[in-house]
Amino acid sequence: MEKLKIVIKKYWKIYLAALVISAVCDLIGTVKLNIGVGTLTLFPMVFAVIFGGLLGPDIFKVF
Repeated sequence: MEKLKIVIKKYWKIYLAALVISAVCDLIGTVKLNIGVGTLTLFPMVFAVIFGGLLGPDIFKVF
């Protein structure tokens, strides 16, 4: 149990960011784009991956 507390204390920013990203992406919901003969559907997980990548060390350097 001590080890878990240490890990949570060390990585709390990442856990908080994951919670916020998942909440925002859930609020965005599914986006459907009509493309000619078909429809392109973007699910919230796609947005979560994009937002998570943007918060990484290469672009905004949050973590």
